[in-house]
Amino acid sequence: MKLDRTRIAIVERNQPELLDLSFLVLGEFFVPTTGLVLILAVPLAIMNYFLIEWMAAGFIEDLRIWRYLWTISLLVYVQAPFASVLATAYLAKVTFYEQPTFGALIRDVLSLGHRIVWTQLILRGVLLLIWMVLMVERDDSFSLAEGFLPCVCFGIFVWRSLRPYINEIVLLERSPIRAKSDQITIGKRSNRLHGPNAGELFGRGIVMVPVTFTLGLAILGLLWFIVATFTNDWGWGPVMVHVAAPATLWCLAIYMTVFRFLSYLDLRIRREGWEVELMMRAEATRMNERMDFGHG
Repeated sequence: MKLDRTRIAIVERNQPELLDLSFLVLGEFFVPTTGLVLILAVPLAIMNYFLIEWMAAGFIEDLRIWRYLWTISLLVYVQAPFASVLATAYLAKVTFYEQPTFGALIRDVLSLGHRIVWTQLILRGVLLLIWMVLMVERDDSFSLAEGFLPCVCFGIFVWRSLRPYINEIVLLERSPIRAKSDQITIGKRSNRLHGPNAGELFGRGIVMVPVTFTLGLAILGLLWFIVATFTNDWGWGPVMVHVAAPATLWCLAIYMTVFRFLSYLDLRIRREGWEVELMMRAEATRMNERMDFGHG
């Protein structure tokens, strides 16, 4: 690994530049990034379908369809960072011109599996939201558990806006859950990275709401046009509700995986002088290699 040679220029960028660069990076690595997200997204999408399919069964009323779409949106929003762990690990490798094999990437992520389960499935509320959806009564009336779903998701939104880079801390920096000797734990590293920048990060999270909403409408409109063209039906039937709508949400998740990764790099560059650290580490590596060669 050449730490001073990266595919993405290590320079400061503002949010519009990061949004634009995310499209370019996604275009460059579209197939592997999408494929790695889908490895976890497809099982989650199937599970979501069986969890709430009953909400839109029969398509009797528009209200029931909107109820289904609202709930599937909440589920995918909470699950998306967990589904992105493989793609995040891949982007970290290719940034430094590594070419990881699929098997090596899977083994690397699995070696950190307990940290991912703790930070994403438990602390970030994935299992909690799934359990709450399971508690929703299967009838036409809204239950108390269903009323709490948006409240829980809003809390997750605030927490994730203030501390968005947990995947990167776990997968790139490989911080442990508990400290051994002088190791920096996930909690301490998160506080150091996110704490001083909480206001800026929350502001960026707020800005991304209309951005992702607009992008989602564009993707959904395109899928609606394609489905209507082939079926000659501009209504919202099973294909639009059960396939196109979730597909739109997962497309947004793929884009946000790239955007979050680039935003993490940008934060480290602006606040921690990461480009200087990389150059120093690269030079130290070269010096060690020369010394080893001389001793040999």
